[in-house]
Amino acid sequence: MDLPRGGLRKFTFLDRLNQKHQQTMKTNDMTPPADQSRQGSWKEPKTLMRLATPLRWSLPRILLVLGAVLCAGSTVAQSQTVWDPVDDVNVTDPSAIATGIAADSVGNLFVAGRINNALGTTDAVIRESSNQGVSWSWSASSTISGDVNSGARYERIVSKAGMTVVAGIKGRACLVRSRTEGVNEGKWGSDLMEGFIHPDPKYLLNTIWDVELDDVTKDIYVVTEYSEEVRSTDRRGNVTYSYVTRPFILRRVNGSWLEPVASTFLIKKVVTSGADIYCSGDRWRVRKSSDKCLTWSVIDAFIDPQFSAWDATDIAINGNGQLFVAGRVIKTEVTTVTVRGKKVSTVSTNYEYWMTRKGVAPTVNLPV
Repeated sequence: MDLPRGGLRKFTFLDRLNQKHQQTMKTNDMTPPADQSRQGSWKEPKTLMRLATPLRWSLPRILLVLGAVLCAGSTVAQSQTVWDPVDDVNVTDPSAIATGIAADSVGNLFVAGRINNALGTTDAVIRESSNQGVSWSWSASSTISGDVNSGARYERIVSKAGMTVVAGIKGRACLVRSRTEGVNEGKWGSDLMEGFIHPDPKYLLNTIWDVELDDVTKDIYVVTEYSEEVRSTDRRGNVTYSYVTRPFILRRVNGSWLEPVASTFLIKKVVTSGADIYCSGDRWRVRKSSDKCLTWSVIDAFIDPQFSAWDATDIAINGNGQLFVAGRVIKTEVTTVTVRGKKVSTVSTNYEYWMTRKGVAPTVNLPV
């Protein structure tokens, strides 16, 4: 009995597709070779390469292969790490914010931030976990209560070599507290700074950008931003006020707090490496100080004419002492709009790009 032509064509197609599938499963190995896995080089999937040439494929075959790819992607996604909330601070008022997280050398986790209080302001608080985030509790003696006039908040936290340091703000004052694992039952002490106010009353503390701890000397650097009150009087005697932001670095060196150091440029992040300190935040300029932040020299002044703006957001040093800076660059492209061959207007579009740069110190210092 002869089969209909359509049935014969359907059987032949599925048989050939199954054969192709078996060949693909043998040759399309997604695992990187042993010598390439260390270099981050991956073998390109042949299935995707074939999809890039659709003229050789019929529509049913494309749909079937796409379905197989989607199923495989679903399997991979299910095998990846699942992110779940492990600590959710329930309060009646939504103004509870976590602003920093750190893990110490023995596995304790600390999350710093602020939470509303009954006075209508905020308290600076820390949550901690000693079992990899399974359970959380309020960290002993960590809370700094706000009052009716001003709230308190923690903004940055860092942990190195068994010591954890947190920095925050209460009113006009800067708060810096620490704990050491195994000392005083791990309680947060007030031996560092609990209420530092800038000696010049015209400066008002706005933000703490960063806190850095030297894991060898235990020196502490707090990157802050103050508002300077500027008064001006016109010819009629009327006084007006304006505010200008001023960066300051608070330093605790050899166990003692030194005078704050004013900066003429924006600093958002500092890292230490031996006797040297590196900072970023002023566009893409990377600076180095060898005298505890008193003076700085520019070691990288990245400028590229194809980009219209730069913004380095973080800096890090690896175990080999190499510097890495990460942030964004913005490229502006201008498109000319024409009507019947005549220029009517132009349209500017900004495109943001992710960028990471590896730093190599030059033989001579660049201009500040």
